[in-house]
Amino acid sequence: MKILGHLASCEASEFSRARDPVLDRDVALTLFNTRDETEHQQLLDEGRRLSRIRHPNIIQVQGAACHDGQV
Repeated sequence: MKILGHLASCEASEFSRARDPVLDRDVALTLFNTRDETEHQQLLDEGRRLSRIRHPNIIQVQGAACHDGQV
């Protein structure tokens, strides 16, 4: 994943525009600011649940992962 630009940030997370080389397209990337392992697991579980939602008015989750201690 290559970050192309910063979009916004808040206390809990950072939002960026990125290029997904596997999907070969630009994507929105959210990085959560937490180092708590329990919270990591909760965020990954939420990502899995959200990835199953299909609706024209809801953005589709393409993946969730932990990399270098960030979800």
